[in-house]
Amino acid sequence: MKSPHRARAGWIKKFSISDGQPHGALASCGRPFAVSAEFRRQVDFTNEIVIHINSLDAMAAGLVRGMECLDRIDVRPAYSTLVVLPTGGGKTYTASMWLLKNALDKRKKILWIAHRQMLLDQAAESFQKYAYAEAIPHVSSFRFRVISGSPNHDRTIDIRSDDNLLIVSKDSIGRDLACLDRWLLGEQELYLVVDEAHHSTAETYRKVIDYVRGRVPNVKLIGLTATPFRTAETEQGPLSKI
Repeated sequence: MKSPHRARAGWIKKFSISDGQPHGALASCGRPFAVSAEFRRQVDFTNEIVIHINSLDAMAAGLVRGMECLDRIDVRPAYSTLVVLPTGGGKTYTASMWLLKNALDKRKKILWIAHRQMLLDQAAESFQKYAYAEAIPHVSSFRFRVISGSPNHDRTIDIRSDDNLLIVSKDSIGRDLACLDRWLLGEQELYLVVDEAHHSTAETYRKVIDYVRGRVPNVKLIGLTATPFRTAETEQGPLSKI
């Protein structure tokens, strides 16, 4: 069954902003933590926000705190940060809500990368769900595109230079990095989100990150994860030493 934001390949999703209050807002608490030097060398997630949640009240207070931490980091022209929350703790909500206010409302582009179609759909749904006039008062609509190998999603060939938000599978974009050239042309700043960032030391992610950094002067890299280490024994290397 096709997702509601998808009609056919090449269809541009233009999402109009509604008035009202989103439901189910959550929140988080942030503080620095130490990752291995090898992980820093490979991925450069150098400003970490760890969110500890042990109750619903802590979740609500915590995600707000996490957004405040992102606000402080965002004054830098370029950075990389790793947001760590437990599974179900609101990673997608935190990132999408914060990016609505700090990127889309300021007409700055976002490239969101994930490795599973379910994660792509969750991200697209979250941006739509919380896109109220209160969150983005300076824009009346934005264009987003979901790209993967699924028949429910677009392909890299469908990318247009006026897309505001690309939510892409790492395999689709990794096979056709040049498709980003026109979209990135002239951009001085870009928000690059890596969902499930514990996979980001994989070669495909590394290629995408390096490619974007080579074309945009100021890349703001935000990694999202519940487990900042690879779970496969043979892949634990750089992420296993917390």
